[in-house]
Amino acid sequence: MQGLNQSFIFVAVKLLELQTYFMTAARGIALVALTIAIGMAALNYAMTGTGLKESIIKILKAVVFYGIVLLAYPNIINWVTRTTFEWGSESTASVRSTIASDTSHIRNVAETRRMEDRRETFGDVAIGSVPNYFGSIIAEVPVGGRQYSMVAPAAALQSILLVSGECMRLASEQGTKRILGFGPEIPENMGLQIIGIVTGLFVIVVGCFAIIQYCVAYLEFLFVSSVGIILFPLSLWEGSKFMTEKFIGALVGFFIKLLFCTLCIFVMMWGYLDLAKKFVDQPFAGLADQIVMIVFTCLLFMYICISAPGIAQSLLTGAPSLNAAGAIAAAGTAVGAAATMGGMAVRGGLGLSGGASQVMGNVAGSLAKSGAEGRSTGSTIAHAAGAVAGGVGMSAMNTLRATGGDMARSLVSKTPFSQGANKHSAGQMFLKANQDGTNKSFGQFLKGQAATGAESSMNAAKTAQTVGSAFKKPKEDEPTTLY
Repeated sequence: MQGLNQSFIFVAVKLLELQTYFMTAARGIALVALTIAIGMAALNYAMTGTGLKESIIKILKAVVFYGIVLLAYPNIINWVTRTTFEWGSESTASVRSTIASDTSHIRNVAETRRMEDRRETFGDVAIGSVPNYFGSIIAEVPVGGRQYSMVAPAAALQSILLVSGECMRLASEQGTKRILGFGPEIPENMGLQIIGIVTGLFVIVVGCFAIIQYCVAYLEFLFVSSVGIILFPLSLWEGSKFMTEKFIGALVGFFIKLLFCTLCIFVMMWGYLDLAKKFVDQPFAGLADQIVMIVFTCLLFMYICISAPGIAQSLLTGAPSLNAAGAIAAAGTAVGAAATMGGMAVRGGLGLSGGASQVMGNVAGSLAKSGAEGRSTGSTIAHAAGAVAGGVGMSAMNTLRATGGDMARSLVSKTPFSQGANKHSAGQMFLKANQDGTNKSFGQFLKGQAATGAESSMNAAKTAQTVGSAFKKPKEDEPTTLY
């Protein structure tokens, strides 16, 4: 995980190195601005004969102010980064002490579980096996003999992994089995496995969104402060002084934004640690109240972190920024991203594979039966094709509905084939025993699906021929019935 810090520090170092280059460029701009200021003061004195003393005083004050700020500028930026970290860590119930107390509690519970020979949670294993799980929550960016401080992204991500890992643990603990002793292995309880995977991915996605917001705010501050210094020398000339004032105002605004983002990331870490502590005391079992608690908590912290820049702007402008519409949009984004990632796990489930086999069985039955019935009744090729298409389409739609219903119900009932599931689904029909009590073989299952498809195709053939007969007057010697 420390590699994550190194990658972020590498980018931060490159942005801070821009500061040296643009400070050199600022000196050149200062010479131009100073020359213009002196020239304008001389021209004004030549034309009016007054104001020379006042102009010289203004220029000298601007030069002194520029020189002090330029010399102390790297220290000013260093102070801003260190101050935001210190204020954030000390104001949010002292994150350092919270991490120490929570990790100590988790270790104590882990020792108790080991002594009682009970199964450990993800937090027990992670914190118990790594002496210093979080490492340092501060990351130092060394540039030019100075240490620029920031929240370590790895520490924030590790607090998220404590919750996500507990959800994944539930999925990994579900054993596998072979149907009738052969074939591919499938999970014994796919519902709990899907719940664990989807919930774990949701926690990771939402947590990463929150961390990225802080990282972007930090890099944005470094970028603006490193390049924006070229606007500061414009204060030497009265005509361009307004641009320097805008830069100073922007620098203060970015400082407030970074402070809010730092506060929010520490609050988020505290929240995830509290969740992990709860799951250590009561392991995640895929219960509805646990899922709701995770989803609500994660969305709340993500929305707070994403809204931090808007809150900072509200402080500067006095206009409120938070609203329910923004929260709903943020929740929709997070749920959509997590659902996209979790879709692969759901699509790999037994219900979908069973649904596919049912479709294939129905296709085969439709082709065979429609051809035979077409020859026996004298129907046209168009009727047979219509029967096949109708049978296949209807079978596919019914199968997809049943399979999707099983998947949705499994997330609520924790078992993919519970009593509330569709009894006509592929999974239920495959697991249903024969009338004599024996389990169905794979061949019997396919044969049953082919029979179902044949019945559907026969019904479609009747409908197709009836429609065709409506457009053709039957001959006197032609029977008016189908069968």
